[in-house]
Amino acid sequence: MLKLCDDVAYLMSNGTREGTVREARWGREVLERSRGVLDGPPTPSLILDTVSTLPAAPLLWGRHDSPLGPVLAAAIDRRPCWLGFTPNGPESALADLARRWPGVRMHEDATATRAAIDLAFSDQPHREPIRLLLCGTAFQCEVWRMLARIPRGALVSYGEIAAAIGRPRAVRAVGGAVGANPISVLIPCHRVIRQSGTLDNYAWGPELKRALLAEEFS
Repeated sequence: MLKLCDDVAYLMSNGTREGTVREARWGREVLERSRGVLDGPPTPSLILDTVSTLPAAPLLWGRHDSPLGPVLAAAIDRRPCWLGFTPNGPESALADLARRWPGVRMHEDATATRAAIDLAFSDQPHREPIRLLLCGTAFQCEVWRMLARIPRGALVSYGEIAAAIGRPRAVRAVGGAVGANPISVLIPCHRVIRQSGTLDNYAWGPELKRALLAEEFS
């Protein structure tokens, strides 16, 4: 079987057609090996809460360094509600937070969000369940719950997620919901790829997606 870490190094140094073909072949191999991972029970290490009304508690956010560059995390009532990469500064992330949580008070407090970063970038199993807080449409939350079922070392396609939620024709809408995932890494949208095996389509760019997968499959 192809080793992703080798292919990623090849792609990032060359960007050649040969490297792209090797990457897609690897992706298809892992998709085949991962068939059925969405059929199992929800991941016990993640508890996804959804909100029907906006919370009274403030949203606390903080900037942090990660192995893959600067990130911003946010939490409400000690439950992570946003995590994303901020290579160009926090402004767009804060704007997205304000859009997702309109009217909720926002305060900077990196101490309150440090735990989410440590959990997201640890290669050790979570000792205790992680409770996350989601705010989205019913369809989005259904897709995000399915993302949370994808274990480390597995990949699924957008079509597989659409079929798993009983909406096999909604592949494009599933792609939109995957791209709108508010809690990157912890809810592993980077483990969703095209049926062709290519590793593009990531909100934070294909290079970060490849780097995350390279770490998981190395």
